[in-house]
Amino acid sequence: MKSNIIFILSIVVLFSCTNSKPSDNDVETKALELVKTIDMNTLSFLNTWNYTNRMNYYNIWTKVKDIDSLEYSFLYETISDTTYIEIYDVANFLKDYKTTFKFDTTAIQFYRLAKVNNKVISIYRDGGISESKNLIINPIPIDSLFSEENPFAELEKINHYKDKFNFSYCIYTPSKGNYIRFAYSNSNENILYYIPNDLVIHDKALFSWIDKFSKGKRLGNNWILVNKDNLD
Repeated sequence: MKSNIIFILSIVVLFSCTNSKPSDNDVETKALELVKTIDMNTLSFLNTWNYTNRMNYYNIWTKVKDIDSLEYSFLYETISDTTYIEIYDVANFLKDYKTTFKFDTTAIQFYRLAKVNNKVISIYRDGGISESKNLIINPIPIDSLFSEENPFAELEKINHYKDKFNFSYCIYTPSKGNYIRFAYSNSNENILYYIPNDLVIHDKALFSWIDKFSKGKRLGNNWILVNKDNLD
């Protein structure tokens, strides 16, 4: 069910100014910084890439289709002078990144690549689990392995969004609606919502969403900070 933004925001505006719950000060400070500095280009980017963090050092970016099936995922990690990426859903990955390496797309599996300077030094199927062997004999220059788009360069470029805003995850899920959720690590796990002017929510529990937003704290015309609950 599609919900009209005018109806929802009229309820939110009516209640949120008087019914704002106090939030964790540190989280609110970070959220306000994001609200003040984020631009439309970044928001557009975040309608294409979801970000999650695992164990505080694994950065995971997932490409999202407009129809809401996940396209493919990267796990991105840098240790000393070596950069690692793990590629999931390889068949979809190959639609964006042309390569001379023959990835096996016949089964569900992932590959772990390691780069030092401008050369890929290893490619392991299943991340090297079960004693799998390095699939390349000698290091390969990146521009030889990826002659067009380079996934390492792409990830280095997009990962600055995580560093800039210091969030734990940002999620855009078209099947649920065209809003974006941002979370920060803290005991309350407050969620910052970006709700666009043309908001659509695909959810039968419309009034639950109205209640959720009305109890949040408005941080701007399109931003509401709420306590995490089961509507995510």
